[in-house]
Amino acid sequence: MTMLLDKTITWGDESTEHVQINELYRFILDGEEKNLLGFEIGYNGFPNGDRYYFTEGNPAILEAELADMQTAGIRIVAMTFRYPYSSTYAQFEIALDLFYQYKMLVVPYLVMKWVPTFDSGDNGPADNFLITGSDYRDDHVADATDKFLEYDNVVAIGVENEIDYPLDDYPTPGTDQEYTTAEVAEYLSECKAIVTGKTTLPFFTKLMGYFGVEEYNNLQIAALPYSVIPCWDPYESSVANFTIGFTTMKQRGANDNDRPGHFWLTEFGTPTGGAPVAANMTEDMIDNAFAKGASVVFLFTANRQQDNDACFFNDLGDPIDTTTNVVFANLSKWQRVIKHPLPIWRRQ
Repeated sequence: MTMLLDKTITWGDESTEHVQINELYRFILDGEEKNLLGFEIGYNGFPNGDRYYFTEGNPAILEAELADMQTAGIRIVAMTFRYPYSSTYAQFEIALDLFYQYKMLVVPYLVMKWVPTFDSGDNGPADNFLITGSDYRDDHVADATDKFLEYDNVVAIGVENEIDYPLDDYPTPGTDQEYTTAEVAEYLSECKAIVTGKTTLPFFTKLMGYFGVEEYNNLQIAALPYSVIPCWDPYESSVANFTIGFTTMKQRGANDNDRPGHFWLTEFGTPTGGAPVAANMTEDMIDNAFAKGASVVFLFTANRQQDNDACFFNDLGDPIDTTTNVVFANLSKWQRVIKHPLPIWRRQ
């Protein structure tokens, strides 16, 4: 079987771990194939100062969360690294060092959609747009990738969050993002070329888990071929509604380049009135996600500035009841070793 990732991580205690990702986008850890459940880490959902993860007092909160995750058996986290909020790449190290210390596999991704110049040129994001000072899009992708690659435990690198959902009233009220499918394809193609020119780690982009608007559908279809692993961000209020979305995810992902009907859920949450509420997450919902094709699920979110109800951890870094009684309590079930029966001709 072809592996999308095959590397050995040397951890800080000098132990090693053989980490692979197979064609079903599942991890194989020291020879054991399994689905993984993790958390999306909010870059700005912490209680102190400007609330960013690197602000004084906030790294201790992140460390408390990671300590509880490690004790429970969580092995993987994802995190947005946005520009210009972390324009000093040493700031990235604050989170990345902690992820390494707590033996987390890390899936970092860059988001430039919120940069005011993202869609300002003649070719939208396909232009090598100026971010700030003398730093352009391509500089940022290259420099951030170099920083990520300093860490053995980074297992995939992504660019963009839900580019299939253009922003309204941004960068100014009354001005909407209007980039095209061709611009999206060129943007991701160029960013992917920068990343894959430096590493063989899988490249991905995160897409919405919503399929009801033609504009979004067309942008998804344009973006999907550039993502080595199909990555979706679904939010629904019931198992039945999730199942409808998973069917489309499986079909759309499989139809592109004849890929298998598996995927990663890079944000997974259940809303009340449009906003995700961590306390609404149930065992059945996570059961269903893995049963319908998810190989990795990242719960949204560990922390979030905009809405504390979305958080699986409180401002002290302690898990909420749902995290303890639903997520941690069932983790061994979702991450059990997957064993494939031998074909008949080998059963002797």
